[in-house]
Amino acid sequence: MSSQLALGSALYSRLCGTALGTLTAGGTASPSVFFEQAPDNQSTPYVVFLYPSELDNNQQSRRLKDVVVRVYGVANSPAVAGSLDSAIDTLLHRKALTMTGWTNLQLIRENGYQLVSTSESGIRYYTSGADYRAEITTT
Repeated sequence: MSSQLALGSALYSRLCGTALGTLTAGGTASPSVFFEQAPDNQSTPYVVFLYPSELDNNQQSRRLKDVVVRVYGVANSPAVAGSLDSAIDTLLHRKALTMTGWTNLQLIRENGYQLVSTSESGIRYYTSGADYRAEITTT
Protein backbone atom coordinates (compact mmCIF):
# COMPACT_ATOMS: atom_id res chain seq x y z
CA MET A 1 0.00 0.00 0.00
CA SER A 2 1.33 3.47 -0.81
CA SER A 3 2.46 5.62 2.10
CA GLN A 4 -0.11 8.32 1.36
CA LEU A 5 -2.97 5.84 1.18
CA ALA A 6 -1.88 4.06 4.38
CA LEU A 7 -1.39 7.32 6.27
CA GLY A 8 -4.62 8.81 4.92
CA SER A 9 -6.63 5.75 5.95
CA ALA A 10 -5.12 5.84 9.45
CA LEU A 11 -5.79 9.57 9.86
CA TYR A 12 -9.34 9.30 8.53
CA SER A 13 -10.09 6.39 10.87
CA ARG A 14 -8.66 8.25 13.85
CA LEU A 15 -10.56 11.47 13.11
CA CYS A 16 -13.86 9.75 12.24
CA GLY A 17 -13.70 6.84 14.63
CA THR A 18 -13.64 8.97 17.75
CA ALA A 19 -15.86 11.26 19.69
CA LEU A 20 -14.36 14.30 17.92
CA GLY A 21 -17.74 16.01 18.06
CA THR A 22 -18.08 15.56 21.79
CA LEU A 23 -14.70 17.24 22.21
CA THR A 24 -15.90 20.37 20.40
CA ALA A 25 -17.85 23.24 21.89
CA GLY A 26 -21.30 22.09 22.89
CA GLY A 27 -20.64 18.41 22.19
CA THR A 28 -22.40 18.50 18.83
CA ALA A 29 -22.43 15.60 16.39
CA SER A 30 -19.07 14.68 14.92
CA PRO A 31 -18.04 16.95 12.06
CA SER A 32 -17.43 15.54 8.60
CA VAL A 33 -13.81 14.77 7.67
CA PHE A 34 -12.42 15.36 4.17
CA PHE A 35 -9.14 14.76 2.35
CA GLU A 36 -7.70 17.87 0.64
CA GLN A 37 -10.92 19.87 0.29
CA ALA A 38 -14.50 19.91 1.51
CA PRO A 39 -17.27 19.82 -1.10
CA ASP A 40 -18.83 23.09 -2.21
CA ASN A 41 -21.54 24.34 0.16
CA GLN A 42 -20.47 21.92 2.92
CA SER A 43 -22.11 22.84 6.20
CA THR A 44 -19.82 23.58 9.11
CA PRO A 45 -18.15 22.44 11.22
CA TYR A 46 -15.85 20.09 9.32
CA VAL A 47 -12.25 18.88 9.32
CA VAL A 48 -9.80 18.76 6.40
CA PHE A 49 -6.44 17.02 6.17
CA LEU A 50 -3.83 17.05 3.39
CA TYR A 51 -0.12 16.47 2.72
CA PRO A 52 1.77 19.65 1.82
CA SER A 53 5.14 17.87 1.96
CA GLU A 54 6.63 14.39 1.81
CA LEU A 55 10.34 13.58 1.86
CA ASP A 56 12.17 10.28 1.47
CA ASN A 57 15.16 9.50 3.67
CA ASN A 58 17.21 7.33 1.34
CA GLN A 59 19.93 6.52 3.88
CA GLN A 60 18.13 3.54 5.43
CA SER A 61 17.68 -0.03 4.25
CA ARG A 62 13.92 0.37 4.69
CA ARG A 63 11.79 3.07 3.16
CA LEU A 64 11.61 5.99 5.60
CA LYS A 65 9.32 8.94 4.92
CA ASP A 66 8.96 12.28 6.63
CA VAL A 67 5.45 13.57 5.88
CA VAL A 68 3.91 16.89 6.87
CA VAL A 69 0.19 16.46 7.48
CA ARG A 70 -1.94 19.61 7.68
CA VAL A 71 -5.13 19.12 9.70
CA TYR A 72 -7.61 21.88 10.45
CA GLY A 73 -11.15 22.55 11.52
CA VAL A 74 -13.51 24.95 9.75
CA ALA A 75 -16.45 26.57 11.52
CA ASN A 76 -18.63 29.67 11.56
CA SER A 77 -17.06 30.94 14.78
CA PRO A 78 -13.47 31.17 15.98
CA ALA A 79 -14.39 29.40 19.24
CA VAL A 80 -15.71 26.28 17.48
CA ALA A 81 -12.76 26.24 15.05
CA GLY A 82 -10.39 26.48 18.01
CA SER A 83 -12.23 23.70 19.82
CA LEU A 84 -11.86 21.50 16.75
CA ASP A 85 -8.13 22.26 16.63
CA SER A 86 -7.79 21.35 20.29
CA ALA A 87 -9.72 18.11 19.79
CA ILE A 88 -7.58 17.21 16.75
CA ASP A 89 -4.44 17.88 18.78
CA THR A 90 -5.68 15.55 21.53
CA LEU A 91 -6.24 12.81 18.94
CA LEU A 92 -2.98 13.18 17.01
CA HIS A 93 -0.10 14.78 18.94
CA ARG A 94 2.34 12.05 20.05
CA LYS A 95 -0.21 9.33 19.27
CA ALA A 96 0.63 6.19 17.29
CA LEU A 97 -1.28 5.42 14.11
CA THR A 98 -1.96 1.89 12.90
CA MET A 99 -1.22 1.54 9.19
CA THR A 100 -1.14 -1.31 6.67
CA GLY A 101 2.38 -1.98 5.40
CA TRP A 102 3.91 0.93 7.33
CA THR A 103 4.92 1.69 10.89
CA ASN A 104 4.30 5.10 12.45
CA LEU A 105 7.51 6.11 14.25
CA GLN A 106 6.21 9.45 15.47
CA LEU A 107 3.44 11.97 14.94
CA ILE A 108 4.06 15.40 16.47
CA ARG A 109 2.51 18.83 16.19
CA GLU A 110 4.91 21.36 14.72
CA ASN A 111 2.95 24.60 14.64
CA GLY A 112 -0.51 26.09 14.75
CA TYR A 113 -2.44 28.74 12.88
CA GLN A 114 -5.78 30.50 12.60
CA LEU A 115 -7.29 32.03 9.46
CA VAL A 116 -10.53 33.68 8.50
CA SER A 117 -11.98 33.90 5.01
CA THR A 118 -15.16 35.44 3.68
CA SER A 119 -17.28 33.86 0.94
CA GLU A 120 -18.73 35.88 -1.94
CA SER A 121 -22.03 35.90 -0.09
CA GLY A 122 -20.41 37.40 3.02
CA ILE A 123 -20.23 34.27 5.21
CA ARG A 124 -17.13 34.12 7.40
CA TYR A 125 -15.31 30.81 7.78
CA TYR A 126 -12.87 30.42 10.64
CA THR A 127 -10.05 27.93 10.27
CA SER A 128 -7.87 26.67 13.10
CA GLY A 129 -5.32 23.88 12.74
CA ALA A 130 -1.74 22.74 12.64
CA ASP A 131 0.93 20.88 10.74
CA TYR A 132 1.90 17.49 12.15
CA ARG A 133 5.10 15.69 11.22
CA ALA A 134 4.64 11.96 10.64
CA GLU A 135 7.70 9.75 10.37
CA ILE A 136 6.78 6.41 8.88
CA THR A 137 8.74 3.40 7.68
CA THR A 138 7.96 0.24 5.79
CA THR A 139 7.36 -2.83 7.92
